[in-house]
Amino acid sequence: MLLISGMGVLVFGAWSVLKTFLIAFFSNKSGVTPAEDAEISEMAYYLVLGIILIIFDVFILWLHFQVGISAMREARGKSFKKRRLLTAFMFILALIDAVLSVFALAISIEKLTRDIEVVEQEDTTIASFFVSFTFLYVMLQLLYSRNKCRKLQKEIASKEAA
Repeated sequence: MLLISGMGVLVFGAWSVLKTFLIAFFSNKSGVTPAEDAEISEMAYYLVLGIILIIFDVFILWLHFQVGISAMREARGKSFKKRRLLTAFMFILALIDAVLSVFALAISIEKLTRDIEVVEQEDTTIASFFVSFTFLYVMLQLLYSRNKCRKLQKEIASKEAA
């Protein structure tokens, strides 16, 4: 299970990067565009936005890669104790994302009860809710599997010593 959870973390990392670029460049729901009277050109704006997104996404990919590969290696019997802090940090991020998704979903449901025309705009919020909780589940599975493997390794080591 630890191996599968590690692969899940890698897949969610790739999805996070892809989703960031899709939202930034193909969706204008945020309404973030350069101001009409701004002195920067639209091309410069998108260049700066692209650079910031690349830096952010490299960090996200690195984090997912470190945690995912660490879990996969540990599933194969190699221990990487220095990755525990990254795993805990990533779990906290997944938990925060899930809580924010609940609030976003509550706002979406409230909007849907007032205006049925909003359905087309709120489908991504509902999908993000399920993705956030799926990733939280993967992280919980990873933590549970990692702890279970460590307990079993300690039991085996104590039986071999006796």
